[in-house]
Amino acid sequence: PRLPRASNVTDVEPLADVRGVRVRFCPLDASLDDADAVVLTGTKNTADDAVAAREAGLYAEVRAFDGPVVGLCGGYQLLGERLLDADVESTGETATVEGAGVLPVETHFSPEKTVEAVERHLDGCGPLSRADGPVSGYEIHMGDSRLTADADRPFEGEGAVRNDVFGTYLHGLFENHLAREAFVDSVYESAGRVRPETRGDDGSAYDRAADLISELDLEPLGL
Repeated sequence: PRLPRASNVTDVEPLADVRGVRVRFCPLDASLDDADAVVLTGTKNTADDAVAAREAGLYAEVRAFDGPVVGLCGGYQLLGERLLDADVESTGETATVEGAGVLPVETHFSPEKTVEAVERHLDGCGPLSRADGPVSGYEIHMGDSRLTADADRPFEGEGAVRNDVFGTYLHGLFENHLAREAFVDSVYESAGRVRPETRGDDGSAYDRAADLISELDLEPLGL
């Protein structure tokens, strides 16, 4: 779903580079019935986008969606139960804003901003259940998300997972081969489809183009 104030949308680009995967941005009020998985990206203003998402019917779509859901940073905050002190970030004056309520999390906003590069150990759970190992990325966000009930933690002290819904502040998650492959495998399994065979890590589009050219006979060109 294309959030009105979306940011860090490049987080989904590594998925688009995987053979057999198509990433499509859809309007906020679009049905998710034809999707195999849903990824909510970051946003420059979670509070205002939370209002927009609820009014557009996105929350209802996410609650009814039967498949893997991943929220990254602001998308993670949107999947929680509520945003508190939201007027710190929002253009409005409402202090409490409703979330989708699919993760037992509430986010408290403050003027302080977290900006840091991180390396963590991913404990496989939810739609990344087949992943177990080190990953790296970065955090850049306002707000601190806290559990309101028991939930799995993908990283020690960070993120939340319940069933097939996964939330984290870690940008660059899918840049990590471990996480990306586990997620794509989970999506194929959930959709009841057989994943196309790949030659290990597909890499970037540039890598695949280089592989293609390497198979050509360039001798006639004097190369």
